[in-house]
Amino acid sequence: VLGLMAREFYHFAMKMIYDNDCKPYCWGDQGIEEGFIDFFKITEAKKVLDQNVLCDLKRELPKIEAKQLLNEKSTLLATLKVSKALLKPRKYKMSLKKEEKTQILLSNCPRLTLKAIHHDVEHMSQSRQNSDKTSTYLFLKLDDINNSDILNLLIKAHSLIIKPKIVIDCDRKEKSDILRAAFIFSKHGLTQRLIFVANEMIKDEIFPFEVTEVSFKVTWSDLSQEAQTQFINQKVLFQGKELKLKDVVESLEEFKYIPFDDLLDNRTLKVAEEMKLKEVDVYIERKYLLNTVEEFNFAEVLDLSETHRSIMISDEASVGKTTEMIKIAERLKNKFPCHLIFYFELKKFQSVLEKDENVVTFFNNPQSIVKFLCQKLLKIENFEAEIFNKMFLDNKVIFLFDGLDDITSNFENLISNLLIGIHRQSQNQLWISTRPQFREDLNKALNSIVFELKPFARDDEVQYLLRYLGQYREFKEINCEAKVAEILKFLEILRRYYISPLLFKMSADLLVKNPNLTLSKINKYEFYQKFTQAMTKHNC
Repeated sequence: VLGLMAREFYHFAMKMIYDNDCKPYCWGDQGIEEGFIDFFKITEAKKVLDQNVLCDLKRELPKIEAKQLLNEKSTLLATLKVSKALLKPRKYKMSLKKEEKTQILLSNCPRLTLKAIHHDVEHMSQSRQNSDKTSTYLFLKLDDINNSDILNLLIKAHSLIIKPKIVIDCDRKEKSDILRAAFIFSKHGLTQRLIFVANEMIKDEIFPFEVTEVSFKVTWSDLSQEAQTQFINQKVLFQGKELKLKDVVESLEEFKYIPFDDLLDNRTLKVAEEMKLKEVDVYIERKYLLNTVEEFNFAEVLDLSETHRSIMISDEASVGKTTEMIKIAERLKNKFPCHLIFYFELKKFQSVLEKDENVVTFFNNPQSIVKFLCQKLLKIENFEAEIFNKMFLDNKVIFLFDGLDDITSNFENLISNLLIGIHRQSQNQLWISTRPQFREDLNKALNSIVFELKPFARDDEVQYLLRYLGQYREFKEINCEAKVAEILKFLEILRRYYISPLLFKMSADLLVKNPNLTLSKINKYEFYQKFTQAMTKHNC
């Protein structure tokens, strides 16, 4: 009887010390507290302490020490404690299920979920004094179990009479990583009281244990003053360039989505994809003609764009409009690193949008434009969409629409309405390329400055061909000037029909394929026919 009483006394004492919430008891149960007091009085009065209790204590102490060491070694627990003040307390509220079995929480914000669990554990013991508030929980990262010392401590701690709950951070981990960890736990007898916290991106996977979806939404107003200061100074990868967030947007007060996990981990945020532009193998600086007479270089055109929000490059097929638009996009990004620059090769979007029956075709307010661009063209959401919306309203977006002449009439109406909407509903810049026959109606609505590209001068032709041939090994060790002269002579008779960079490129390719070829033996008219066919496929 004395041994049984001693064991019960020990059982109640352990539950009280470690705030145990396992069934059938939990901390806060008045009956347990009264029972503890009663057993304490009985054992104190009868001096109950036999050898069995001492042996039990001797066995349990290393396990208790193991649990204490785990909490001391836990980098995750240290992070959760340090980051406590980043959110206003109301955002940490989360009701944990009092479950014995293993479960996985799939969250849109795993780090915040871990914070909420930690906050909940502390809240359960807030009226206790001089106790380890997290004693019934262990907080670990999934990779920690790869450390044999930590795994051994974990096995010891979990063999306590009062088994702690093990909360495991699985953010940025795959299903296979989690199942591997569960297998290792199971192999060592750890099959209960496990809580895996993972990203919702793996929610479509099937797991052999209970899955609970958790969703948090953090707005700018939810952040503490300290967190707001930290976040606005956060590094961002802004279209491939590293900046501070405050360099991109001055205020985040209206933001309804803040990536809190990135803030907690001090990660470099990615804001907008880096522009994926075609690689231009050879480029010769072009001049721009206004009204076919007045000549401008790019710097002068850029100055004009400050007072004219719509610039149009309108010229015939294959004269180099796309190449020039790509170079303009690169220059604009260097000139305005804190602006969003978007380059759209329109024919790539046509097939996707034509199949979409829910495409809006009229844009009467900024919101409709932002929604269309985010959902249909840019494919962005959450924080990136918030950034885009803010910068669009602040007129810090530059759009380049290339190839308005390469799309069907139905799609052309949609894009024309979009361009007109951007022009009327904002002060953001537009750069557009098209052929002359497509520009008149749109130009009336946009009031664009319309430029043509000045044809290559003789020196430009020579430099273009020298650089093009110089890319190939066969021509690096020979005098290319003679080959260039041969190409220009070959093209001389074709100048009366048409001349363009594409024609130079196709002529040079003849020699690239066969360096010993004599161009004068080529049938010029058959060659020109191939060129006209190529023009329908290329708009270089």
